[in-house]
Amino acid sequence: MSQPEPTPSLIQQRFALRRERNLAVWMTVGPLVAGSMLLVTRFVEGTAGWFHWLGVVVFIGGAVYGAVKLLAARRATREFETRYGRDAGIQD
Repeated sequence: MSQPEPTPSLIQQRFALRRERNLAVWMTVGPLVAGSMLLVTRFVEGTAGWFHWLGVVVFIGGAVYGAVKLLAARRATREFETRYGRDAGIQD
């Protein structure tokens, strides 16, 4: 007879939500910084090949993807807090 999967504690669930949020922040900020550095390089050098613009587009796409992940993480945190309370899973 198989045992049901144990559910993670509220602390573990809160840690997982924070991990997702932190990853989403880095996935948003990282491409924005890299893309802006690429744009600065383009303006300093004065040349703008298609490769530069492709890089900018890729970094903007990465930042948008990170922003979508950030919104999803915030939504999941809001649902968690609605279900268990605002201070659920927080240790003092």
